[in-house]
Amino acid sequence: LLIDNSGSMYDTMAGRPTTDAAAMRITAAREAVRSFLSSMTHPADTAGLVAYNTRYATLAEPQRDKARVAALLDTIAKPLPDEAYTELYASIGRAATGVTGAGPGGRKAIVVLSDGEDFPYARHSGKSHPERGWTPLSPDEAIRRCQEEGVSVYAISFGAEKDRNLQRIAAETGGAIFDAGNRDELQGVYRRIHTQVAGEYVVSYRAGMAPAERTF
Repeated sequence: LLIDNSGSMYDTMAGRPTTDAAAMRITAAREAVRSFLSSMTHPADTAGLVAYNTRYATLAEPQRDKARVAALLDTIAKPLPDEAYTELYASIGRAATGVTGAGPGGRKAIVVLSDGEDFPYARHSGKSHPERGWTPLSPDEAIRRCQEEGVSVYAISFGAEKDRNLQRIAAETGGAIFDAGNRDELQGVYRRIHTQVAGEYVVSYRAGMAPAERTF
């Protein structure tokens, strides 16, 4: 689970600055993810948690203790100005290599929430990124990494600004994209994603072919 922890997540749903924690997007995100985790009742299900902005912070590696993962949502704090950018593509690409499925053939998915567009630090601050230097990760590279790892991206746009490549990333990795404009819609989107992923089947097939020089 990837949660946007950029500066704008501490605005209201309408994008206005606020000091009221209950009105902030990050509060709605915490509640929705907590509900999502509680719905993961299959004993083989695993979940990890990442908060991303300028940096990529792994709060919990994929694990079966969903209650422990949910408790870590409260450790997400408002970033300092230099850490408040949105490295969306880089975070998806990095998460792809850290996702583990539920055993051999297990379903692997990234559920990423973003309240806006990819807004890389190096391009918009005029300074080198502290970890990646001057070259932001492209959406094509994020897609390639997900495809190589067999990871689908389920993306949630939780704001007025929509990233122009996020739908393509979701589609080309076998996932889907959803829009949410308020707290209730966000809860509903997470429920839909859980239902969709939990309702999938893994099918194995052995071809009934006699030994031959070449088989397909």
